[in-house]
Amino acid sequence: MASAHGWVSTSGFEWLIAVLIQRIEKKRRNRVLLAEFGRVLGAAAEGDLSQRIPSRVVGGTDDELADLSASVNSLLERLSVFAEEVIRVARDVGTEGRLGGRAQVPGVVGVWRDLTDSVNLMADNLTIQVRNIAQVATAVARGDLSQKITVDARGEILELKSTINTMVDQLTAFADEVTRVAHEVGTEGILGGQADVRGVSGTWQRLTDSVNSMAGNLTNQVRNIAQVTTAVAQGDLSKKITVGARGEILELKSTINTMVDQLTAFADEVTRVAHEVGTEGILGGQADVRGVSGTWQRLTDSVIDPGGKCVMLGGVANFGFAEVGANSVGQLLEPVEEGADRLFQLGAGFGGCAGGNGAFEVGIE
Repeated sequence: MASAHGWVSTSGFEWLIAVLIQRIEKKRRNRVLLAEFGRVLGAAAEGDLSQRIPSRVVGGTDDELADLSASVNSLLERLSVFAEEVIRVARDVGTEGRLGGRAQVPGVVGVWRDLTDSVNLMADNLTIQVRNIAQVATAVARGDLSQKITVDARGEILELKSTINTMVDQLTAFADEVTRVAHEVGTEGILGGQADVRGVSGTWQRLTDSVNSMAGNLTNQVRNIAQVTTAVAQGDLSKKITVGARGEILELKSTINTMVDQLTAFADEVTRVAHEVGTEGILGGQADVRGVSGTWQRLTDSVIDPGGKCVMLGGVANFGFAEVGANSVGQLLEPVEEGADRLFQLGAGFGGCAGGNGAFEVGIE
């Protein structure tokens, strides 16, 4: 306070000093607070959102700086929560494989709300896409080729969607063709069928080729077997099974070819014996068919036995003509002539002895 003489009183001077000291202290505190702003914001810029402006340095500062410090702390808190939620969702979805996670950042508005919504939208889309892909892949693994990926997608996810749907189409076509060929060849007996699966490559092409190779081999083998057995049924023993074969088909090939060989040998021997006895009049012929058994052995024996009977009959005829005098020829002529006529009439029938009864009737009865 100023006196009448222009001097400041002691009490006024003390008040002025106190005001000056207060202002100096506030400026000091303001500088400390500004330093804290720099420290905290610098840490945030480096990715450290754990720093806060302590309340002890806020007191005694300008009101505007105090309000700013509160805003900075609130911003850092929300950024920290947002970062923690984004990290959690990213870890759940991207690392742990737990789909359906969403970021929960309460109280945010504006850009922070937009960022939170963007993160949740990304997580939702990824969840829906991956689950649809997993659904279709699981169905394929279980043999269900009726499902396709239908979820909306873009970019690389769209490429993956197209690739999987194309794979399902190719698998469906492959399964349909294999089923058709198997039904035609294995059930309907329609040989020559081939699987036609277009646009496949790699393993699918090799699988298609394997199925077609199997069907082609089976067709060639069965048709060759049918050709030979049909020829045998028609009396043509000149054909053999020549198609390549393995395993049980090879055993069947060998069995049928052996049967043809035995039938050929049997027919040749029966024809020879019948020609010698019935045409050439050479008695004593015997059919020699080696390696046969069962019905073929019995048929061979049936042909051999009549040959013996014919030899005996011929011997009796020769003995009769040699020993009987001229006066007795008339007595023996009738039965010998009858026996000879019967022999020569039935001799040509030896070629039809395959049934067995002809040989038995001619040679035994």
